[in-house]
Amino acid sequence: MNLHNKRTYLLALIISFTYFFIDVNGQGRETAKQIPYVDIIERAKIETNSLQSPTMEALIQGNGDIHSLVYAQGNQIILRLAKNDVYDARIDTEDDPELAKIDIATGKTSRELTIPPSWDKPYPLSINFANITIDYSGSQHAVIDILRSNTNINNDEIVIRPLLQDNVYHIQTKQKVTLSGKAWQPIPAAKMGETDNVKWVKQVLPADVSGDWKGMHVVTAMASKGINHFVAVVSSLENENPMEAAIALAKSYVQKDIVTVVKKHEDLWHKFWQASGIKLSDKNLNDIWYQNLYFSRCAQNPKSQAIGLFIGPLLNPPEGWHDNYTINYNFQQTFWSFFNTNHVEYVNPYNKVVLDYLPRAQWFAEQTYGIKGAFYPHNLYRHEPVNPEECKSNNNRMFAGGPWAYTLGLSGFLMHNLWLSYKFYPEQERLQEIYPAIREMARFYVNFCEKCEVGKDGKLHLGPTVSPEHLPFGVYNCPFDIAFMRFLFRGFIEASGKLNQDQELANKAKIYMRMLPDYPVEKSSGFVVDREGGKPLNYNIPVPITPIFPAEQVTFFSSSEEKKLFAHTLKHIKTNENNSTIMLAVSKARLSTPDAKSWLEEALRVRRKPNGSIRFSTYELFDSFGHYTEMFASTGAITELLLQSVDNIIRVFPAWPKEEDAEFTTLRARGGFLVSAQLKNGVVSEIEIVSEFGGQFSLVIPWGNVEIRNERSGRSKEVEIDDNGIATFETIAGEKYIILENRN
Repeated sequence: MNLHNKRTYLLALIISFTYFFIDVNGQGRETAKQIPYVDIIERAKIETNSLQSPTMEALIQGNGDIHSLVYAQGNQIILRLAKNDVYDARIDTEDDPELAKIDIATGKTSRELTIPPSWDKPYPLSINFANITIDYSGSQHAVIDILRSNTNINNDEIVIRPLLQDNVYHIQTKQKVTLSGKAWQPIPAAKMGETDNVKWVKQVLPADVSGDWKGMHVVTAMASKGINHFVAVVSSLENENPMEAAIALAKSYVQKDIVTVVKKHEDLWHKFWQASGIKLSDKNLNDIWYQNLYFSRCAQNPKSQAIGLFIGPLLNPPEGWHDNYTINYNFQQTFWSFFNTNHVEYVNPYNKVVLDYLPRAQWFAEQTYGIKGAFYPHNLYRHEPVNPEECKSNNNRMFAGGPWAYTLGLSGFLMHNLWLSYKFYPEQERLQEIYPAIREMARFYVNFCEKCEVGKDGKLHLGPTVSPEHLPFGVYNCPFDIAFMRFLFRGFIEASGKLNQDQELANKAKIYMRMLPDYPVEKSSGFVVDREGGKPLNYNIPVPITPIFPAEQVTFFSSSEEKKLFAHTLKHIKTNENNSTIMLAVSKARLSTPDAKSWLEEALRVRRKPNGSIRFSTYELFDSFGHYTEMFASTGAITELLLQSVDNIIRVFPAWPKEEDAEFTTLRARGGFLVSAQLKNGVVSEIEIVSEFGGQFSLVIPWGNVEIRNERSGRSKEVEIDDNGIATFETIAGEKYIILENRN
């Protein structure tokens, strides 16, 4: 190890444990704050002896906006670059048929719900706008130190950091480094040049023919000094003159002290890791938890454009489903792990997509169903013009992709993360921000229900709809729709009450929530099925169990009859092993099935790639598309074994085997509670909570008697446990409480 890297390593080791902050008044103060289980993160490094396979071995890097795949090709190391907002957003709807109209009362459609020709165009699509190549033919042994976010090839021969403080790659190597454009046939070739000793690539992404989408461009600039190379990326969406900005940014970094640059980058990563941590007796699950949380942070930061289906550029662009936001589970699942791991702010870009699309969703609801409210179709693209009325393209530039676009429950599912961002961080400002979308989704569902047939039992005949990814359109009483409509109604009624708004609409929501049909059951098997009169299928998305997760309408606290029905369905459900891993895993954890941990372990084992990422399917075909962001939710699924807070009732180690030791620190629960606990030798010792917002705290108690101690005052009090084993007490914002067994 050379002197520079020894110094960098020593600094990083020191700042792993102690940090320096400036308080809100600008006064300097030293605050010691440790990263929980730093030794576990050190051991969770990603290590490989080969970089030959872009699909299986490519190293995933990023700072939450810029991201890349690192792999070997011949005598070169390739950094294949992408950025969350760099997206060829053209939509060519010229040959698309007119938007379908659906009569709710009769179930008839104005035309067949086919996939329109615009889907078969190569765009819209995220773009690999530039590559960095490093001449190199040595050992491909590579390590990603996820604690400090650096990639090291062959013991410092090449070191790569996507800096967290700026959209800049820092590359340290004695080898030749080259920046080049990446040609892709549907867009013009990139321009390349050099200004003030800074090499640059400018990639233009064209506008729509109609001008609805104005196009964009991105500039990648590289400045070098000795063994240090800095590659800056700036798009025209974030700066009016990205050429000038990218060159200036790259030049500024060659003037900086390298140790200071690295320290700031690592400080920011250390701050991220301070938020929470776990320590399990199972090393594989430890590694998967930390590695996928690292990938999530590589993919997203709180202020960037929301990432799509893939991290790093698509490896097979025509097959990548346009790298869009697919809302029958993919988009939501990508962001879901940020809640229970205590990183709620990283869901902000998701919320922004939903809120920005709201005017188009309202327009689409009226065009398609003739009713007021907001209805979101199956596929959303980046950079959609907000107001479709102003669009000149055919169909006002609206894409509605075949039958799946008309799944009734999609809006409720999209609301799930929106609502959880408030429940896990319950500040009034957040509720006010997300409320308009929730209200308009509720308005759509109320207006839809008003047009549905009502049976003799007073229940709605809910539809027409399509079971997510299971044809045909025109089915009724799909559990996906029933559960997510109930979820949305409940959330809207609560939000309406807290804000004292839209009481008339909330009253209607209460009426129709009571009228929602029962979940359909096939009598011969006793299984919940995906439609009225349906048969058990080999499901793509496991629709019958969505009322457990992610819709959260069937819980550990449901009636014994309902739990028995869904446990039976969950035990026997069959899937094609696509699109189902996280839903099934969390559903098992939510019902505390005996196999919850072992099932998840095996599901992740068979899908885990040498680069640490998780395949979304066991079919190799899909690996060629790229690396799937939705599977970063593996972290959240593991967390569900340790902590749950459904219905604002907290359970610790609800699905973790009692004979296996485990502990966690400051995982986040609904209500804004940070929870820490330890399970050792089959016994939960004590539980610590920090109440960020105050309010009522409810916990399933793992002992016979319990006492609560306020850490600041040292005062203790006994708390009664109800018939369900739940203790409830009021908390004060900012206070820490220790919950322990009362042995008196």
